[in-house]
Amino acid sequence: FTFQSSVGSEQLTVEVYNELGQQVYSNEFPIFNTSFLINLSDQPNGIYFYRVISDNGNLIGDGKLMIEK
Repeated sequence: FTFQSSVGSEQLTVEVYNELGQQVYSNEFPIFNTSFLINLSDQPNGIYFYRVISDNGNLIGDGKLMIEK
């Protein structure tokens, strides 16, 4: 999936968790990117939860996504 950000932070961390609360993805992105591609193609179908965290540790956003292949 792809998301866009306009947050005034030097770096963002994106974390993705499965329904069991296990982290299945984590990556840091420099803020000069405004569009971020997250590849979860190796994950099975299901509901996942994501968090976007600023470089100072503040939660910027979170949400849910569904993988259906």
